Amino acid sequence: MKDTIMRFWIKRHDNLITDYSLVGYMLSPNPKIMAHCDVNKSSLHVDAADRLIEKLILDPMLVGTTRREKLADLIDKFKDEYGEFTSKRGKFAKDNIWMVAAKQETEGFRWHAKYSIETTEVLGRLACLVLSKILGIGTAERNWKQVKKVKKGDRAKTGVEKQQNKS
Repeated sequence: MKDTIMRFWIKRHDNLITDYSLVGYMLSPNPKIMAHCDVNKSSLHVDAADRLIEKLILDPMLVGTTRREKLADLIDKFKDEYGEFTSKRGKFAKDNIWMVAAKQETEGFRWHAKYSIETTEVLGRLACLVLSKILGIGTAERNWKQVKKVKKGDRAKTGVEKQQNKS
């Protein structure tokens, strides 16, 4: 069984491990995910964050030396803000925001929109952009659950049997 799972993983690895999923993992405010990331984060995650800062936040109209300098400033600012985020100090040194983050129903992008987008220059914007995307199967399953609720309702059943019963 383990071999089968590993074959499936190897086959789909490139499609599942994207810059968005790596950075989403890093920026999740959930305490369990943060603790896991603290132990398992690698240069792969940091490089993905740098690429997404360039892709999503850096002004595309900048060129040459100005572009490189602005990118360096944004990445440096992100690293400072990320250090405060992971150590829960500075702008993130409030117990109440971490109690909200620990709730299972808390969505990461909504948490960052409330607690970090106004107090940070790069981290909050990047987190909202990345965490609002479907990053893994858990989010997809939650979305599918909502679709099933809509399909399960009477309004969605417009089959032949339903029409014949009304006649």
